[in-house]
Amino acid sequence: MFEIGAKFEDDWSVDSLCKKCGENKSSCKCKDKKILEIQEHQLKISIEKRKNKVVTVGKEFYLDKKDLKELLGFLKKRIGVGGSMGENHIELQGKVQEKLKELLREKGFKIK
Repeated sequence: MFEIGAKFEDDWSVDSLCKKCGENKSSCKCKDKKILEIQEHQLKISIEKRKNKVVTVGKEFYLDKKDLKELLGFLKKRIGVGGSMGENHIELQGKVQEKLKELLREKGFKIK
């Protein structure tokens, strides 16, 4: 005989949301991601070339995505350039290595 409808024989539960990233707790990436205090960071600043343009890259940020986005907005505004962010790095347009180091030190970050 063919049955139509849902079967509730298996146990199931409702997944709650992670407060940090907003994802379901079962697929949350925060539990795998290491988050450090600002003074514990050891950042690397470098100049790279992307599509024939120079960008300044700051690497190894261990912050929440929201905090990294706020930091990027602050840096872009203060330096006066465009930029983007990745999983644990930021990229700013142009050769702004010294300005970036100065602003990050003011915020309390340590630079290698």
